[in-house]
Amino acid sequence: MDKLLVVSRKFPPSIGGSQLVMRNLFTFFSPEEYMVCHDDERINVNQGNEFTYHELRIDFPHFIRKILGSLLIPLYIFLIPIIVYKLLRLHKKEKIGKCLINYPDPFFSVAGYIFSRVANIEYFLYFHDLFSEAQKKYTRVVQKLLAEVFERQMIRKTQNFMVISEGLRDFYEEKYNIRPTVLPHSIDLSILNQNPLVEKKMHSLPKITRIVYSGGVYDDQYDAILAFVKAIKNSDLNIKFVISSKSPRKYFEKIGIADENTEVVFFENDEDVFRLQKQADILYLPLAFESPAPLEVKMAIPTKIFEYIASMRPILVHCPADSFLSEFCRKNKIGYVFNTKEEKDILLCIEKLTNRDEYHIDYRHRVNFLKKYDRKKIYRKFRKIIGFHC
Repeated sequence: MDKLLVVSRKFPPSIGGSQLVMRNLFTFFSPEEYMVCHDDERINVNQGNEFTYHELRIDFPHFIRKILGSLLIPLYIFLIPIIVYKLLRLHKKEKIGKCLINYPDPFFSVAGYIFSRVANIEYFLYFHDLFSEAQKKYTRVVQKLLAEVFERQMIRKTQNFMVISEGLRDFYEEKYNIRPTVLPHSIDLSILNQNPLVEKKMHSLPKITRIVYSGGVYDDQYDAILAFVKAIKNSDLNIKFVISSKSPRKYFEKIGIADENTEVVFFENDEDVFRLQKQADILYLPLAFESPAPLEVKMAIPTKIFEYIASMRPILVHCPADSFLSEFCRKNKIGYVFNTKEEKDILLCIEKLTNRDEYHIDYRHRVNFLKKYDRKKIYRKFRKIIGFHC
């Protein structure tokens, strides 16, 4: 049987939204069915029951990164021909019949496309984000140029163009008159067994309200979460803000998000992160109101949202009104959505979500909603798309 070659700059065991999508998608694949070409980012994590796969790691040594970085030279532009060369050599040794190009990284994605065309094998695209529009926030012109040159041909010549959400589907359909296939993020439904289906009644504010945010803080979240933190600091509410992230505490202090009352934690496995989320009084899910890449924010769907839903805790969704996230959460009755950075509105939302006489969680609705995104179901759909027997 011919193997599937996955070209994905980010792949487990490194941590991130794209990595989580791919982990759920490939957990049930046999190691003999595919190979992965990705970078050499390694983080000391224990994902638990991690699957095994054959891999080709391609990256520059740290000292070369440091030298080229100091010269402001776009490092990965030199990696494209190296990736293509190594993939062509791999193709001679292995029976590679198909290629999956995952996530619109301008270097690994373009290299995967060039390889597929030279090797004359069919390839599939899977975008978790916008491509050329997302590169506009970078000051270096290389990323922008690569996306502008290759995006259209990559999309038009692919065997199947998959995207992670209906928002991205509609965007690319309007842009290229091609309707992509929606292959959504998925979730391991076994974690739902850890949640009760009976709500515990709470008739008053807890002594300390624990608000938890999981993930990094970048341009795509920054101004929203900064407004949120300032509102908390200026309030009389007794709030403990907890950030679960791979970024260090010093980073959050530097950008003005963390102070002495903010707890920043890093866990080595998903189970501990999920346990923290289940202990929260509120889970916070922000997207920026003003971003260098507004279209990227408008189309984003944070992958952490499924874990948030499964935690059975109140979710505070803080994002622009015209974003896909806002529409998605309102349509599916997920969390409490508010679309302003006004301090008084932020505090009113917090008070509402911590008062169960005003707000309650529909547990059965959440369970039924998540069943549509069972990772086994999405896995089977993906196999059919790429022509693998289930």
